[in-house]
Amino acid sequence: MTETFGEALRRLREAGGLSQPRLARLVPISQTTISRYEHNRQAVEHAVAHPSRADQAAVDALTEVLSATRRAEDATSAAAVLPMVRQQLVTVRGVLAEARSTVRPAAAGLASDCEQYLGWLLIATGLRGQAVAHFDAAISLGTEANDPTLVAHGLSFKGYAALLDGQPGTTASLSAASRRDRRVFAPLRAYDAYQETQSLVMEGDRRSAFRTLAEANDLAAKPPRTAPRHRLGCTGTRRRSCRPNTVSCCTASAGTRKRSSC
Repeated sequence: MTETFGEALRRLREAGGLSQPRLARLVPISQTTISRYEHNRQAVEHAVAHPSRADQAAVDALTEVLSATRRAEDATSAAAVLPMVRQQLVTVRGVLAEARSTVRPAAAGLASDCEQYLGWLLIATGLRGQAVAHFDAAISLGTEANDPTLVAHGLSFKGYAALLDGQPGTTASLSAASRRDRRVFAPLRAYDAYQETQSLVMEGDRRSAFRTLAEANDLAAKPPRTAPRHRLGCTGTRRRSCRPNTVSCCTASAGTRKRSSC
């Protein structure tokens, strides 16, 4: 029998030795909401069982769950939340399949965010081979949602996966594509310019690396605008957000990548 999201949440909470009040404080979210999730009484599960409820309220509820899961990961580990996110993605896909035309862009955006997050968790837990398909899905869904930041996140993480696989040329191309759209939040574009710089150095193209590094520094120096709903924060075992002042800094080995989050 397939484990529901609520059952997975309770199992992982108890395995981590957390009470509902303790988890509620860590997320943060109300204990009542956690209880409703664990007993499958929240709108998330109901939306899949009753397609007519696959509306904006269901999308908002799922968005809240995904954000809470990310905060739970910050308090625990990627491995602890991976099964939960797999189940969430099944639920999100169900809502997307039944979403009406007016809700579908928001549902597609949520699905893109969830696919990208699952891809990151797979990398963080040593399952990199499974991650790229989720990044591809994130890019496709972000395009459907007409959200350039979601598309950029998918391209960025796909480039990072290529870097881990020893394919700096692919990383450089994907990083360049990720930062091409000027509507994308400047800090993400700066990160991808640094990632592209590192890839160019690894390929021995120092001239292009210096040019890209200058672009990265310019983007990093831009005054911050209001951040998009997607998290650009940095936690967990991720590749260090390289902000070098010299190209030689980008020759450093990959450390920890910072996942996008919301």
